[in-house]
Formats: sequence, C-alpha cells, structure tokens
Amino acid sequence: MKSITITHNQYESNRFNRNYLITCRASDFIFIPPSYPVSSGDAEKMAIEIKRLIDGRGSRTTNIYIGTPGISSANYSSGITLNHLTSFLKSVYNNSNISSSLYRGKIKGVYMNQEAIYGAVNYNNLIGGTSLGNVQIKRMFDLKKWVKSGNVGGRDFIWIPYYGYGSNAALIIKNIGYITDSIQIFDKVILQAHVFFDQNTTNGNFNGIAKSMDLGKVCYRDGVAVISKKKSNTLIGYEMEYDVNKSNSESLYSQYVYAFSNYKSHPQAFYWAGYGDKKTFDKINDWY
Repeated sequence: MKSITITHNQYESNRFNRNYLITCRASDFIFIPPSYPVSSGDAEKMAIEIKRLIDGRGSRTTNIYIGTPGISSANYSSGITLNHLTSFLKSVYNNSNISSSLYRGKIKGVYMNQEAIYGAVNYNNLIGGTSLGNVQIKRMFDLKKWVKSGNVGGRDFIWIPYYGYGSNAALIIKNIGYITDSIQIFDKVILQAHVFFDQNTTNGNFNGIAKSMDLGKVCYRDGVAVISKKKSNTLIGYEMEYDVNKSNSESLYSQYVYAFSNYKSHPQAFYWAGYGDKKTFDKINDWY
C-alpha cells in the first residue's frame, strides 16, 4: 500500500493542483472529508474529486479510500452514531458522478477519520464497556462489519492514528495497541509519528513505530509490546509527513527517511501539506 492523503481543505481549494496527483507514483488515495457534522454537499464534492482523479490517472493503479466524517477531541461527545458515518460513506459511493462500474471498481475501502480515542477506556471490556472510549471503539467495530459487508464495494478498513504526543503519550499508544492487536477491527493501522508538528513531546516515536513493525504489534517507545499475544491479523505501517512551508522541513523530513527507509514493504501513507507543488511531489515520488 503506497498511499497519500487528500484532505477536503486541499481538494476544495481553487489553489489545488491535481495534476501532481494524476502523475504521482502513489497507488492508493485517501480522501478525507470535514469533521462531523457533514452535508450532502460535502459528499458531492468528494465524489467529484474522486471522478477527476480516476479520469486523469487513466490506466495507472488508483485505489480509493473514502474517509468518514472527522471525529476529534472537539466533537467526540456530540452524539455521533454509526449511521452518521455510514450515511456519508453511502452518499459518496452512490453519488451519480461515480456510480458506474468504472469508478466503483476503484473503491478499495474506508478510512476511519479519527486520530485517537478520547476519554476513558475499560480494557477488560473493550467492545461492551460503557466508558466514552469504549463507545468509540464499539462504533469502529460496528463500522468494520458494515465495511466488510461490501456496502462501498471495497472491504479494506484502515486507520491512521497519531502514535503519541503530549503529556499522555503512553496512554495514546496503549489505546492504539489494544485496538490494533487485541481485537480484529482494522486491516491496516498506519502510525503517524507526528514529529513534523510537535518536536517537543514526540521523542522516541520513530523508535516505537519501527519496533512495532518489527514485532508486528504496537509497542511503546521503549520497544515493549502493549499486548503480549496478538489476537488480530492487522498489519502495521507508518506515515511519512512533509510540509514544504515549514522552515526546518528538510531536516525534519530527513528524520523520517532515516527511520523508515528499511520498512517500505509495510503499509505506507504520505501526509503532505499545501495544494500541490513540485518540491513536495518530488519527495513523494522519490519515496515511492
């Protein structure tokens, strides 16, 4: 999996240069809509952009992942239900712009657009617990069943959580480990180091992610696995990150290259900031 992210802020902008996407070496494209609540207009905009990408890329391998409405610390307790997520996914998939087999055949699966678990978690009753964190995990589990039923064609279900930062980094990692390795929810979990956006509280993230890939299960920064015996077949990968507008972008990016150059056989995502420029896509194409 050689994927890149495409956020709604990018594809909805007049500054967006999609020609770089059309010719890039990535094979998988993760479309990320706005945070919940979303509208039918948001689904329409995503569908139109998916069509443009597929049309432009022609015979190039083009696998599409439809992102769920975003769930974050700002809205996780606002009564979001499974139906709120599946309604949006169906609105994109059934949109008239991409309703033919040409486009539906390119839909690989769904991206869970939630970068962390928010609130307390009962680890002894991960799916059945009533804590706020367990409610979110149960929703992920239920969405997995919905995706596996083929409701958007492709049945791949992926997640890209941030691996840990701030004062509760270990707890963030613990939650990822339980979701990834103690139960079968996601096909692929791609860990984002987050170093590009926080150099102060992410020390050790590269080592922890590399060790997680080495062992095939999520590890803390010191290399100790969160779950001693893995119970899922979830694959673990990593996310490259690049922001051409950061003053220290080259030195930061070189850390990612050093950390992950030996892991290109693992699932990969590439987060990029901006609207499409040669410098950024040279990085993406050189990596892939």
